[in-house]
Amino acid sequence: MSSRPVSSKSVLSVASARPGSRPASGQSMLAPGSPSSRPGSGKSVLAWEMDEQSEDNDRNTEQQIETESDQSEDQNQHSEDTEDVVDDDIENLLTNSIRQDTGCWYWVTSRMSSLWETKLMNNSGERELEIKTTIRELTIYLMFLAIVAFLVAKSDMTTRHIFTEGLKNQFSDFNDIDQVPALWNYLLDGDGGFVDSLYQEHYYNDGQDIRFMCPELKPEDCYIDTRGRYTCRGPCKRRLEDRNVLWENKLLGVPRIRQIRVRNDTCNIQEAFKSTIAVCYGHYAKESEDKDSFGPEERRFSSGDAWRYQSANELSGADYWGKIGVYGGSGSIQTLGLEKKVAKAIIRELREALWISRATRLVMFDFTVYNANVNLFCIVKLVVEFPPTGGLVASSSFTTVKLLRYVTNMDYIVLGVEGVFVFFILYYIVEETLELSSEGLKYFHDSWNYLDIVVILVSLCNIGIALYVYLQIGNHLKPLLAEPETFGDFTLLGNLASYQDWIFSINVFISFLKIFKYISFNKTMNILSNTLTRCLPDLCTFSFMYFIVEMAFIQLACLLFGQKIENFATITDSSYTMLRCLLGDFDFPAMSSAQPILGPLYFFLYIFFSFFILLNMFLAIINDCYSEVKAELE
Repeated sequence: MSSRPVSSKSVLSVASARPGSRPASGQSMLAPGSPSSRPGSGKSVLAWEMDEQSEDNDRNTEQQIETESDQSEDQNQHSEDTEDVVDDDIENLLTNSIRQDTGCWYWVTSRMSSLWETKLMNNSGERELEIKTTIRELTIYLMFLAIVAFLVAKSDMTTRHIFTEGLKNQFSDFNDIDQVPALWNYLLDGDGGFVDSLYQEHYYNDGQDIRFMCPELKPEDCYIDTRGRYTCRGPCKRRLEDRNVLWENKLLGVPRIRQIRVRNDTCNIQEAFKSTIAVCYGHYAKESEDKDSFGPEERRFSSGDAWRYQSANELSGADYWGKIGVYGGSGSIQTLGLEKKVAKAIIRELREALWISRATRLVMFDFTVYNANVNLFCIVKLVVEFPPTGGLVASSSFTTVKLLRYVTNMDYIVLGVEGVFVFFILYYIVEETLELSSEGLKYFHDSWNYLDIVVILVSLCNIGIALYVYLQIGNHLKPLLAEPETFGDFTLLGNLASYQDWIFSINVFISFLKIFKYISFNKTMNILSNTLTRCLPDLCTFSFMYFIVEMAFIQLACLLFGQKIENFATITDSSYTMLRCLLGDFDFPAMSSAQPILGPLYFFLYIFFSFFILLNMFLAIINDCYSEVKAELE
């Protein structure tokens, strides 16, 4: 039997045992060569037991290593399975995303969202993408400007001007009235007076040649009577439907005269004059209006409304801004008839009954004409103001508007363009809403956004007024055409239509200025906006200083020249005159005539300080800022 080899580990363990140490429990203390050792082995029992224990330890170590290896393999397999699952999930997600991105809904929504993408919402920082976005914005905005320019071109301002000037010339003598007797004479004058200018009942011929018959007559209507007179002699009469102002303008309804009076207690009389002055009528104010009835008890042609007060609500009247003051829509009214003789009879009765008195502060003649050739209305107001200083101030107002907007084929083309204009406004409302939701409060840090908001608000006001006028004009025309002897008040609609034109003009002005917003990426174009932004603080400070100096000269001019020169009669007129003087439009002889010594001195001081000093300082501020901005950009 072969002997087992002794492991080095056992030998080392035995050799390392300390002499005199006690064996562990279960181990024998037999010495080598004792009778208890295995026969034929040459080894002691202790050595064999140590060898077996070492082998068991080795086997346990190998099993542990195999177990750990199996566990590691299981973990690796689980990790590989997990990675496969994750890869499958990612692949599925990518596949679904690709399918979603390539769907019709994604294509539509992406294209729709790209329509409202602006430079403000683009935060990628890519220069090329920013320029592309700006070019797209500019292209859309130029289309909007083309719509605006088309609407401006179709506003017929030239035709309106010709129409207005023609009516002004027809009643041009009215502005020359300066006394009450002259007013009554103008109203009743048979040669170019108010009634003859408004009621044109005859043609321009004299009708003396019997060879020519009037167009409204038949042959049997013209004959020689028993007295030898030709019955059709004289100017040809027009039909009632054809009695137009300036031949072409239809009088809508009948004219109306309105008067506003003040009470006798509207001013205070000094104690020294109370015994000699019994009445006193002061300046006009709404709280000073005389609401009592007046006039004769018997009348034949005038109505009762001419001699009693009616409030603005009863008359549906609006305030009127005259040369002297602002007057309410109340007062006493008298409508004239459809025929000239009736109108003259009414005016004569008002004159004989002293309808205008010292209490009168305003007399207004209202009427409206319509020209079917050009589809335009003209609301005419001939106004006479009676200041408490005596005399009167005559003025006139002609408001030419287009109240029936859609009549011809071109009008319907304009309607289509206006529909496109509304679409653009809705587009920009969505765009500004998206920018505001994307940027938050940072949206208000850009000054261009304020202009965008102004354009939208002004456009909405314009659209609202146009819709209101379009819906209301029918309600005004139907009762008037049914009862032509009533007064047609188109003042409110005319004012709204005029406001619409003013608002649209502001919209056009701001819209064209907004072009600089989209071309600011250009270096040359960017200089202007940066220059204005840079010099704004200095300009504000300079404007305050300029305002102080200018107000000093304005107050001085009003006190020096206000009594003798009309352009300096009020602070407002003096402001306008001083601005014109700064631009080179001045009347030095009038100033020198009003104040021979102080007038020339005032003129030279104003020119020196305002033109040579302040104006050059203003230009210097802009020039310095321009130089700084240009140097920075270069």
